Amino acid sequence: MKRFILASIIAFGFASCSSNNDDDSSQNVLRTTKVETSFGNSFLQPVVNNTGKNVVRGTIPVAIDQITVIATNTTTPSFPPSTTVFDLVANGTAGAEQKYFIDGIASGTNSFTANAITNGPKVSSETVTDDATAKNIFAANKATIPYAKYTATTSAQIVFTSPKVVTFNMGTSNGKLNTYVYTGPTLSAINRKVTVKSQKFNADGTPINVTPQTYDITGSNSFVSSWSDELAIAGSYRLLDISVYAPDGITVETTTTQKIIIKASTTVNTTIAITKDGITTSEDEATFVFPAWIVEGE
Repeated sequence: MKRFILASIIAFGFASCSSNNDDDSSQNVLRTTKVETSFGNSFLQPVVNNTGKNVVRGTIPVAIDQITVIATNTTTPSFPPSTTVFDLVANGTAGAEQKYFIDGIASGTNSFTANAITNGPKVSSETVTDDATAKNIFAANKATIPYAKYTATTSAQIVFTSPKVVTFNMGTSNGKLNTYVYTGPTLSAINRKVTVKSQKFNADGTPINVTPQTYDITGSNSFVSSWSDELAIAGSYRLLDISVYAPDGITVETTTTQKIIIKASTTVNTTIAITKDGITTSEDEATFVFPAWIVEGE
């Protein structure tokens, strides 16, 4: 059985490879070939054929180290699926392939699924620390590559006399939330008690963390968090219940809730300032006005 390469740039060479020995009428088994593929850049896995390939990444971003493509022949379901693993290397790497070829593809209709996961870490963190440290953490969170799983599915009719390029438009439902909550200088100076209760929810409203923690950011402390993991998908959200206390530090004077929703393929950076005039969030510029605070004494 010969090996064929399906690619438009070698269509003539492909056609000239045929011979009487490869006539389909004399074959009792499906013929297999390679199919060229390309990946759309919306970026920021029991298999029979496991093929690892070093391929130059081209325009695919450095956040992606590997792409796995699974091909299933739907014309003959008994034909085993083929898996090709592309290990992406820097452009110009010696010996690396220049194009993406999927191995072991049978003639007929095939379904192709591509998967890729970014090399960003899974993160679900919340902390309270002094404001200077919180700012540094917030900046680091914003600079960190988000965790995201990209996928695409397509199908194609494979005919050995017709070169085929399969294109995957990779997409993800993952998103990332970075949040920083701090008190203004006036509140910090008088140590007006402020608390933040943080809780994460799935898109259907079911809580992810059923026992949310309440953080005290009185004085110069600030709250900082980051969420980027397999549960951080479009529609999921974080609720921040922010309470400002009366001067006695016991009576809750004002409470407000900030809902920060995850958007697909998007990092949402939210800064919330709690000042003597109210709460302002830089994400959507919504302002919640508190009653006037009274300062007793000098």
